[in-house]
Parts: sequence; C-alpha cells; structure tokens
Amino acid sequence: MSKRLLSVFFVLSAGLLLSALSLGGEWIGRLVQPGEVTKKVQWIKAERKSDLAIRKIRETRDASFQIVRLNTAEKPHVHQRHDLTIFVLKGKALMHLENEKIKVRAGDVIDIPRGTPHWVENRSHSASEVYAVFTPAFDGQDTVFLDIPVEK
Repeated sequence: MSKRLLSVFFVLSAGLLLSALSLGGEWIGRLVQPGEVTKKVQWIKAERKSDLAIRKIRETRDASFQIVRLNTAEKPHVHQRHDLTIFVLKGKALMHLENEKIKVRAGDVIDIPRGTPHWVENRSHSASEVYAVFTPAFDGQDTVFLDIPVEK
C-alpha cells in the first residue's frame, strides 16, 4: 500500500479527535465520535434519497468542515488545490485511491493529498457518513471528474 496515498489511523475510537463542529447556533469545539455527531444532523427527505449529500458545518480562511452522507457511490474525481482528510463516522465503504482499494469503517481516517484521484463506494445497508476537512477551505470549484471506469 502506498504511503504517499493513504494514512489510515484509528484515532476516533480512542476519543482523541477534538474537532470544531457546529450544527447550528454558536460554534464551540466538540469531541467527534463515530455514530454520535450525525444524530444531530436532520437530513431532509431529498438528502436522504440523494446519492450524496453535503452539509457545510463551518469554514475558516484555512479550512472547511463538512458532514457528508453517502448512499451509493461518488464519481471518480480529483482536487488539484485542496488536501482532504476524511473521518469515517458511520458505516462501511470501499475507498479508491489511484489504484488502491481500501475497506474503511467508522473510526478510520483517510488522508487524501491534493492531486490524488479518488472516490468512495458505500458498503453499508444504510448511508455512510463522514466528517470531511478540506485545506485550504473548499471553494466548490476544485472537483475535476475523471473518466475512470467504475466496476459494478
């Protein structure tokens, strides 16, 4: 497995991940634990039916923080100007990083350097949910979809 492409750490289960999370109201720092934080997100019907739903939690000049709900799979893509760190909060998925396939589950952390082709497939019976951190703050303009065949 390529060290440049992936660093998977099991930090959430140890309760060491302190992160900034606001689900409405004034922002305060919080401990983010698998299965707990997403209970406070009220996904609307369209988001629950959508393949992919994203809720921006907060943003600074240096980073943006999102909760992402995945029912099926993303399309293969790359971010040229943003690094991405994903904390799996709920579910199981198959993460594709260039030519690597990695099974991930709640508690795993995925480090995706800018320029790395990636996509994820939900492998749970219900939606998987992650806490995603983009650095610098995601501008919504840095997703380049790739023409990579996706196995069914």
